[in-house]
Amino acid sequence: MTRPARRERQVGHAGRVDLEFGGDVWHWRGPAPFHVVTVPEEESSQLHELSRSVTYGWGMIPVRARIGGARWTTSLFREDGRCVVPRS
Repeated sequence: MTRPARRERQVGHAGRVDLEFGGDVWHWRGPAPFHVVTVPEEESSQLHELSRSVTYGWGMIPVRARIGGARWTTSLFREDGRCVVPRS
C-alpha cells in the first residue's frame, strides 16, 4: 500500500513554525480594542492544520509575533475563516 504524498512544512526548533507575511493593519473596536493584521489565506490554512496540537480554549493559537522592530507574545484567533494577529 502506498501512502499519499505529504506537503512538507518548514518547522523551526522545538516545534516552532516560522511564517512571514504582509498585510494591512486594521482596528477591531470591541469589546476590547485591538490593532489587527489578517493572516493571508494560505498561511491561515497552514496554521489551521497545525492548531489542533497547540490550541487552547476557543481555538486560540499562542504565538510570538513581530511587526518591524516590535515583538510581543499573543494568541491568534479566527475571524471570518482566517487567522488574525492582535496587538493592543
